[in-house]
Amino acid sequence: MHPPVGDDPLQHGDTAGQRQYFAPTAGLEPNMGQPNTSSLSDGATLVSNELTSPHDRFVAAAGVTPSGKVQVHTLALSPAQLSQPGTLQGVQLLRKDGSPIQISNLFLTAGSAGSTQSGGLTGFVPLIGLSAEDGSVFLTKAGEVVWQREEALAEVSSALFVDLPADAQSAEKVDATHEPTSIRDHIQSQFLSLKGQLSIIRSEEKQELARLKATLSDRLAPTRDNNGFRKLLVVLSRAGKMLGLHNGNGHVMWSLAFPQGQAPQQLFLWRSSHDLQKAPQVLALHSSETTSSYSVVDAHTGKEVSSGTVDIAVFQVLELPKPLHDDTAEQHVFLLIGTRAGQQTVQLLPDSPESQAFLKSLPTDIFFWQEDRTTGTLTGFHVDKHSLAVSQLWSNVYSSPGVSMLQLAARDPTEHVYSQAKILGNKSLKIKYLNPSTVFIATGPTPGLLSEDLDSTSIRLTVQIVDTVTGAPIHRQVHKGCRGPVHAQFVENWVAYHYFDVTNHRWEMSVLELYNKAQGNVTITDMVLGRTNNTISSYQPVPIEVLRQSFFFDSGVKYMGVSRTMHGISNKFLLVGTLSDQVFMLDKRMLDPRRPIGAPSADDQLEQLIPYQQVLVMSPLLYATHNKQVAQLSGIATAPANLESTSLMLAYGLDLFFARIQPNRTFDSLPDDFPYAFLVLITLVLTGAVFAFKRIDDKSNIQRRWL
Repeated sequence: MHPPVGDDPLQHGDTAGQRQYFAPTAGLEPNMGQPNTSSLSDGATLVSNELTSPHDRFVAAAGVTPSGKVQVHTLALSPAQLSQPGTLQGVQLLRKDGSPIQISNLFLTAGSAGSTQSGGLTGFVPLIGLSAEDGSVFLTKAGEVVWQREEALAEVSSALFVDLPADAQSAEKVDATHEPTSIRDHIQSQFLSLKGQLSIIRSEEKQELARLKATLSDRLAPTRDNNGFRKLLVVLSRAGKMLGLHNGNGHVMWSLAFPQGQAPQQLFLWRSSHDLQKAPQVLALHSSETTSSYSVVDAHTGKEVSSGTVDIAVFQVLELPKPLHDDTAEQHVFLLIGTRAGQQTVQLLPDSPESQAFLKSLPTDIFFWQEDRTTGTLTGFHVDKHSLAVSQLWSNVYSSPGVSMLQLAARDPTEHVYSQAKILGNKSLKIKYLNPSTVFIATGPTPGLLSEDLDSTSIRLTVQIVDTVTGAPIHRQVHKGCRGPVHAQFVENWVAYHYFDVTNHRWEMSVLELYNKAQGNVTITDMVLGRTNNTISSYQPVPIEVLRQSFFFDSGVKYMGVSRTMHGISNKFLLVGTLSDQVFMLDKRMLDPRRPIGAPSADDQLEQLIPYQQVLVMSPLLYATHNKQVAQLSGIATAPANLESTSLMLAYGLDLFFARIQPNRTFDSLPDDFPYAFLVLITLVLTGAVFAFKRIDDKSNIQRRWL
């Protein structure tokens, strides 16, 4: 939300995810030349615009000292009157290597009348706004910070969900702003809630109840909860900054600025301790043309635990299929793929004897692939687990004159697959094709070429699913009269992709589902008794059954993600970032290629298949962002909660939007506003009624016996 021109700047504080812009204020004139700042103290390096008041003209100068303190000076031009340097309290602009963060922008705007005789100026007091190179923005008045914002959050490139501290003692080190509550507050809140249920609450009590609910809400507690709803969001900004946010309201719990030229581009979970008192650690990786560097950061405090450099230019990071379990933590192990002196090289991180032994003990070989969009080439490689030598296995070219590689999508190696089979309405099973070494490739007319300038026969979208170990195609399909842009999501054994239909002038979305045809007809009894074998080898391919279907979709797409739950039991939501900068939740059941055309059969009804319709209806009730917009939406991050029904979602762009989504509703939890007091009252009333009627019945029995 953007404050309109003329809003009081004192009212706009630090609200994560909301963008604000500074507009010229009435009475602001162009610069009349910059004053001589040679008499200013060290650190005053930037001069503001000129501000004209009814009685004077002002400019300001500000800078950062080597120790990171921000000094601000105000100069009245007629008569010339320079204030004493004021240091902003509680503000220290330092990078992790100790170098100061410089001020990048400085401006003056109209403030209120007042007196600053101690600072050397009297009368009119202007407001001074500062923005630093790391995205920090301050509004100051008379040497004091009115509010502070983290504009680095407008350039988030990646995000991770990690657990908050386990207890209040550890949480105090992370977030000291959380106010504790008392038992009396909880009792009063339940009592007022009960009066509200009985419609006997007064207006002032309603206000008190709203205040108590806001105070007692555990949404902002700095500790983890049993349901896994409260999380710490670790985000990486293109401004060269890493920040820790509480997902309750997005407030910044810590930040870490990296040196210039060393802004990390990738973020990974590094280490998760078995001791709940210890914080998880995250890995931030920076790569340049010749070398790369990394930092390991404490996710609870933002302090750097360790750092290092590698003498290769890393362009790809492979995380091993499972973490290394030691006696104290789960250590994630990575293969850094890069170049050294023009030769492709692989380096292990962490490069320790334990990691090397763990890599050699893996039951499978290490394969990876690389894409080159400029040449339309996809190349497969093998890594020797003992020597870390890289060998090229195959290389395929998917582009041609006028045809480019538009999109690639691969499975998430960390996703949870609850069942390897799909139960049909007739109680038979379809075995899913769950080969992790598969990639989806879409090729079509080169972006920028107008459809009117192309031959109708050359307008076609070709999609393929390729085995990245051998380079062999598993499935190929052509959509005539269609082209990009293409967005795709590869989940378990299905791929959903979005593209444009030139013939019908509409957006379309298609789905492919892959099943292992070699198993034949399999029953639930066969699965329980272990009579099936779903082992897959790229060198011994099995016949594949591909189910496919296409639908019209009423919106263009910017980004696609998918919901994630703890065990993968709940239905999947395809999270579609639309051109209107909103996130739409598309139920995977709507993309089922087996949706019957016409009246569903008895087996279809048992399977609860929805009859096929050409258009995927975008219900307003299925927007995860409700009526909000995430300006310039660029990504969606998801993570599972501890409850199987709930998935956590963060959409980021210029704004940040967090939400909890339930693909199957809250079948394993109660709502946050559940009226516990009313339930207790009903239980007490029913219990009293039971005893009362029991007494009446006993008395009636005694009277009958005397008759």
